[in-house]
Amino acid sequence: MKYYHLLLLFLLTISLSCGQNKSKAGQSQSEAETTSEPQPEQAPEKTREESMPTPQEEVTKPAENLSKVQQLAFKPTQRMLSSGKVQFIIDNPAIHQLKITPSGLEVRNEPMEKTVDGTLEDAFITDLDKDGFPEVYCIVRSREGLGEANIVGFASYRNRSYGEIYVPPFPEGSPYMKGYKGGDFYVLENKRILREFPIFQGGQDTGKKRRIIYELQRGETSFVLKATGQEEI
Repeated sequence: MKYYHLLLLFLLTISLSCGQNKSKAGQSQSEAETTSEPQPEQAPEKTREESMPTPQEEVTKPAENLSKVQQLAFKPTQRMLSSGKVQFIIDNPAIHQLKITPSGLEVRNEPMEKTVDGTLEDAFITDLDKDGFPEVYCIVRSREGLGEANIVGFASYRNRSYGEIYVPPFPEGSPYMKGYKGGDFYVLENKRILREFPIFQGGQDTGKKRRIIYELQRGETSFVLKATGQEEI
């Protein structure tokens, strides 16, 4: 009987020990599962460059359209000049653009376009060399400063075709352009073209003017509008 009680006590001790181990194992497994649960990842902080808006995100202000401003200030110009059966239409459809359209020539009446430094201010038709065939002269003025004016010419080749008249530029330091600061204008007088402009000295207007005299001459392949003299007035 004594041995029987000892055996029961031994079995009870083993049973309690196994229960405690299972409880600890379950607790450990629960802690492990809790620990192993995925935690929500935090987004990495953006760098200064990444936080800047992309070009699509940027709010852009409407930039001033300079070409539109220029177009608002510019008005297309057209002149029609004729001599006998020959007619020339001079168009200034856009800034820096000149278009000449002839009619009545026997062979060639195709339009000619030319890039110019400014806009059309005036145009006239005449016969400077007195050969019986007309020339057209266009005065083009720049919008910069006082406004430099240049002349562009086209001559009829015996009323069969036409071409541009060559106007030689003045070299730097030419006495023809001494004191020049713009503000020039052109007039037709006695089959000559006169160019006049105020003379400046030391940045001041002297009150005098310079007059340049142009005459039309025949070159090797085309006509040349050449400066043949100048004077102070």
